Amino acid sequence: MRPLLAILTIALLFAHPALAEEKLSISYADWDMVLKETVMDTGRSDRKPAARIKTAPASRLTKTNPNPTRLEANRVFFHALGDSNKAYVAAIVDGLSRVPDDVPLTEFSPDEQLAYWLNLHNATAFTQIAQVYPQSNLKGFHKENWTRKILTVAGKRMSLKDIETYVVNHWQDPRVLYGFYQGTIGGPNLRREAYTAQNVWANLEDNAREFVNSLRGIQLWDEGARVSTLYANYASLFPDFDRNLKAHLMRYTDVRMTSLIANLSTFEPDISDWYIADLYNGHLGLTTSANTNPARIVLATASNPNASPQDIAAIIRKTSSSGKYPRHVQEFLTELVERKRHLREAEVGIEELDPGEIADQ
Repeated sequence: MRPLLAILTIALLFAHPALAEEKLSISYADWDMVLKETVMDTGRSDRKPAARIKTAPASRLTKTNPNPTRLEANRVFFHALGDSNKAYVAAIVDGLSRVPDDVPLTEFSPDEQLAYWLNLHNATAFTQIAQVYPQSNLKGFHKENWTRKILTVAGKRMSLKDIETYVVNHWQDPRVLYGFYQGTIGGPNLRREAYTAQNVWANLEDNAREFVNSLRGIQLWDEGARVSTLYANYASLFPDFDRNLKAHLMRYTDVRMTSLIANLSTFEPDISDWYIADLYNGHLGLTTSANTNPARIVLATASNPNASPQDIAAIIRKTSSSGKYPRHVQEFLTELVERKRHLREAEVGIEELDPGEIADQ
C-alpha cells in the first residue's frame, strides 16, 4: 500500500452566493483516498451460496467463515494498514468530528448533513476495527464498542449507534440503512468513494440494490423468506413491518426475485453474518508484509472495473502457485472471477438485444 498523505485535508468550501441552499460543503478528499486505497469492490452477488466447508483435520478452510454468504460483500484491506495509516484515518475522524465546532451543521443542506454523518460513522467504524485487527468474528466487538461514546460532536458525546439512531430518526428513509458500514460481511457495503451531497442518494440506492439482491438481504425457502436482521434493528422505519418491508424490498429486487416474493406476506429477520469483511477473514496465515504481499496485486487488478476475468484469473494462478496466501483466500478470489465473468456475459447479452425486436413482442 502506498503511503497515505500526511496532511489532513478536511475543509469548508464556499460555493457561489446564488446557491444559498448549498452555500457550504465539506471536502472528503482524504477519506475518499483511503477508501480507494483499501476497499475492494467485489461486484454484485450472484446469489449462489458458498459451498459447505469441510471439517477435515488440518484443513485451512476450517478457519474461515462457514456461512453461505461468505463470498459476498466488498472487502477492506485491513492487513496492509501500518501504524501510520491507522493514525492517518484516526486524524480524519478527529477532523470530521470538529467540523460542527467551526460551522453549525444547520448551515449545511440536508444532503450535505447526511453525507457528513455517514462519512463520520464509517470512518470511525473503520479506524475502530483497524485498531483491533486481526479478528475473525466481530459480533463481540460490536456488542462492546458500538454503544461506546467515543466521539464528541458539537460538544455532545456520541457512539456509532447514536449516529445511526440520529440519522434514522431525522431522515426517516429506509435507504439510509445501507450507508452504515458495520465491518461485517452481513452488513451493507463500504463503498470505494466518500459520500457527498451530490452522490449520497444515488450511492445509497446502489447499495440498497446490491444488498437486497444478495443472500445477505433475502433468502427464500418453501414457506416464506428470511431477511437481514438489519431491518429488525430499525423496525421503526417499517411500522407495519411485513407490509412496509415487502414494499421496500420489491422496490429494489430484480425481476426474478420480485416474482418470487410477490405472494409472500411474512419476512423473518434472522440473517446475519458477523465475520469480518476483509480479504483474509482475520486469519492472516501465510500473508507477507504489506509491501510484498502478492494478494495486493490481485486486489488492485480485481478492483479495476476494466479488468477482465482472464486478467484476474491469470494473477490468481501466478500468486497461488507461490503459496503466499491461504486456501480460503484463493477460494474467494476465484469466486470473484466467476462472478465478474457471469455479470459481463449478462451485460453483453443485454447489449446484443435489438430494442426494435423487444418493442415488437
